[in-house]
Amino acid sequence: QVAQVRWKAYSKARDTMLERTHTPLAPWVCVRADHKKPARLAVMRHLVKEIAPADIASKIDGPDPDILFTFETSAIEDGRLAK
Repeated sequence: QVAQVRWKAYSKARDTMLERTHTPLAPWVCVRADHKKPARLAVMRHLVKEIAPADIASKIDGPDPDILFTFETSAIEDGRLAK
């Protein structure tokens, strides 16, 4: 219940953190987790693409970009990040 009362403040702090710490060398990867199964599949696909050997990674489709995406400031305003 405390989290719900402070949701707006938490969201603002999250947005500030993302804006200040996202860099090309250390990007934030955001996951829309409204629906757990597609979110988990997107994370698994992302991890395989990033860390598996090329011969394995090339056989796997990438994650759905509507679910998993690299942070950009516009995601705060366009609804990709929860408010």
